[in-house]
Amino acid sequence: MNNFFAFLISFCFLLFKVEAQINVSIIDIGSNILIGGFSNGEWLESEQSKRKIKGDEEYKLYSFDGFLGTTKGDIAESMGAPCPNIYFVSTPYKNTKENLFITGITCNWDAFPKKLALLSTNQKTYIDITANLLKSKGINNPNVEITKIIKTDLENDGIDEVFINATYFKNGFTPETSVGDYSFVYLRKIINGKVENIIIDGNYFPESLNSGIPLQFQLCNILDINNDGILEFIIYSEYYEGIEFCIYRLIDNKVVLVLSAFCGA
Repeated sequence: MNNFFAFLISFCFLLFKVEAQINVSIIDIGSNILIGGFSNGEWLESEQSKRKIKGDEEYKLYSFDGFLGTTKGDIAESMGAPCPNIYFVSTPYKNTKENLFITGITCNWDAFPKKLALLSTNQKTYIDITANLLKSKGINNPNVEITKIIKTDLENDGIDEVFINATYFKNGFTPETSVGDYSFVYLRKIINGKVENIIIDGNYFPESLNSGIPLQFQLCNILDINNDGILEFIIYSEYYEGIEFCIYRLIDNKVVLVLSAFCGA
């Protein structure tokens, strides 16, 4: 019996030690931006994360298509003005697909453990739900343009969540806005037996507002970044002179921002 308890204690200590040794860097392949990292149970901003990068690390590459292969990264360098605290990591990998976000992660596990279901964006149910959300934001007669619907089990509890990404700019994505323009991402999740719509981020230009600087929001990846079985999700946003990557996760049925990297004027 004593040997069994000794083994159990040793095993638990080993698990703790392995968990403590997790050291992850996260980069966007298209922009080379070092979004940040995760180490010893803490999320690290870009500047903190760069201190752990020595160069020649191997990054696993993921998109909504799954695992794409690996590449090596250089040392982290500052973006310079106006973003001296944001760093970039160059890689030889070239993204040849338009509008496909690729995330690089220095991890020794599969960060894409579940296949994502990409659903049709023409489903009336989601069009109606999106229209009602836009009406609640003051856009009375919305032009509903859903760009992406993705279903997956974020919390590994056997219950799927659904992401909906919708964007409409009457005159295209420019610094000027038109009445009824919008861009946002929301999540449909069952909470206490009821389906709730949780808006993650977005902006809206209702009929009472005809000017402003618009942002465009895109869901760009869903991954298990810190190897805890729970999936994080990455939102990319941009305006005419800046971009931002935000990493979120669900905590107690709430969407929580755990990491972000912004560069812009």
